[in-house]
Parts: sequence; structure tokens; C-alpha cells
Amino acid sequence: MADKVVSLLEKAQRVLRRVLVIGGLSRNAALRAALRGKLPATEFLVLPESPCFEAWGCALLVRDDPRYRSPNFSHPPSLQRKPTRLAERPD
Repeated sequence: MADKVVSLLEKAQRVLRRVLVIGGLSRNAALRAALRGKLPATEFLVLPESPCFEAWGCALLVRDDPRYRSPNFSHPPSLQRKPTRLAERPD
């Protein structure tokens, strides 16, 4: 995983002094250590918000531009009818 992250960072084609690590893997100490080992001149930041950064951003987008008035949940399962494939369900 660290190799993939380093590969993506190298596509920036610039010296990266600081990189903010976000997502659930920001809690993975082995990944952070591998990144620091592969790019020792780069400071990898992990903030308290890092594990939930994407969800936080999504919540802000929805708050500013809501698409639905209420959550768009699928129908709850019922024992009164046979389960069908999603494409066969009526709206």
C-alpha cells in the first residue's frame, strides 16, 4: 500500500515537504512508518480528523447542496414477498 501511495505522490512531479494522510489507513502505524521510510524528507501529518476526513467532506457537500429531502433508503426486507433482484423491484 505504501508503494502505491508513493507512486501516486510521485506523479505530482514536485518536492513534497508535507503530506496530510487521511482515511482509515491514517490509523495504521505500519503504513505511516513505511511511508516515512520511503520518503524520509517528507513530513506525513495525521490529524485527529484524518480517519473520518472523507465522510466529513461528504457531509459538508450534502449540507451545502442537498440532493434529497430525506435519506434514499432501499425498501426494508419483508417476509411477505419473495426477494427479487434489485433490477426487478418496483419503484
